[in-house]
Amino acid sequence: MTTGPAREFVESRLRLAQEEFLPASRMLLEYDSHKSAVDGAYYSSHYCAVALLCHYVVRPSKSHAGLVGLFGSGAINWGLMQPEFERILGRALRARTSNTYSPDVEISQESAASSVENAERFLTAIRESLNQQQE
Repeated sequence: MTTGPAREFVESRLRLAQEEFLPASRMLLEYDSHKSAVDGAYYSSHYCAVALLCHYVVRPSKSHAGLVGLFGSGAINWGLMQPEFERILGRALRARTSNTYSPDVEISQESAASSVENAERFLTAIRESLNQQQE
């Protein structure tokens, strides 16, 4: 279990996910800003993954793809999270990458809404996993 500065770091990343990126994604979705909603959903999940890995004193990768791989080899293989959450994180990264490097790709309302819903599920699952470990 993390304590001191490490715990503060974990909590700050969870706050970023829950209080900054996820609410912004929801708002952007309401205003039909689908690409930005998808980006925010990814970053919400990204910071949740960083928080979980740091909780277990695993230094997150500096690359986005490396983070997804490390999340899979750590959180999933250790049984902390279900495999579906590695897929959610991977899909979120692919969507964000597509938005960034293929700006002409259209993102539908349904696709953006799914990204935001998955980010909400990801956050909930990460919080539950961390709470179980603290009990």
